[in-house]
Amino acid sequence: MGDVFCDDLRVTVPSDNWHDVRDAVQPVLDTLGAVVEYQSDEKTGWRYDGGTAQAKRVGVVWSLSASGQMLAGLRLRSIYGQFLAPIGSSPHKVTGLHATMDVKAATPPVIEQLLNKVVSDNGLRLSRKRIALSQVERRLQRQADGSDTGTIYLGSKAAEVRAAVYDKRAERITKGLPDLGYDLTRYELRLRGVGASLRDAAEPTSIFWHYMAPDVLPIPDDTAPWESHALGVELNWPEPASPAERLKKRVFCSEDVASIVRLANSFPGGDGLLLSLLRRRLADPSAEASPLH
Repeated sequence: MGDVFCDDLRVTVPSDNWHDVRDAVQPVLDTLGAVVEYQSDEKTGWRYDGGTAQAKRVGVVWSLSASGQMLAGLRLRSIYGQFLAPIGSSPHKVTGLHATMDVKAATPPVIEQLLNKVVSDNGLRLSRKRIALSQVERRLQRQADGSDTGTIYLGSKAAEVRAAVYDKRAERITKGLPDLGYDLTRYELRLRGVGASLRDAAEPTSIFWHYMAPDVLPIPDDTAPWESHALGVELNWPEPASPAERLKKRVFCSEDVASIVRLANSFPGGDGLLLSLLRRRLADPSAEASPLH
């Protein structure tokens, strides 16, 4: 069996803390080579090598999500921890997490075995509740040898715990990617609202086996039991930064400020104009831009 890895992550951060988190996350994404694809006061999107990340305001919080390809890039560059750290240093909540593992095995027999287990007397469980046949979604295609491959979803779309099991080799071929040359079955545990934490995002092995064993896969020996470390348990948050520290961080870490400075340095007298505009804004925070003469 392969290693378990986080293949999708979604967190929320209070609006009061978002700018500090954003200013700390942005340099990490810059190091990765991610580019800002779109940006507004309510939403920002990044893209890297087919992967995406998105931040958007949702009421009194900001929601930050990162796709599997984006997270894979962060792990490859050994900066995944640097991405998680500023989120963990602020009040936050993990609202969604995919814990995933690849196994070098043919997928059709796996799908058949799991479907048979669903309708068996003992049934199949990811949590305490048995998965009903009506909560199983099948997206299968008949192969030349008569077997069916594709994807099955165990659990309803609204479930807090849902699993997807699919043929990763066939998926790649369908997308026009090179054939792996060997069979590969992907087991993907999709969680929301179960007490997952950033610790689980960093090390998802325990939470994966907590739900996937024993009905989907047999648990390996010496697997550590899972415990929730999410909000709701007592956490020791670091002391909040002082206003002066936050201001310094915003000035020197913000890509927005950096772009303004680059613009000011791009034409003669731009630095003086920038300083005068800042003084005007400091004197009157509600001042609006007026035509230059």
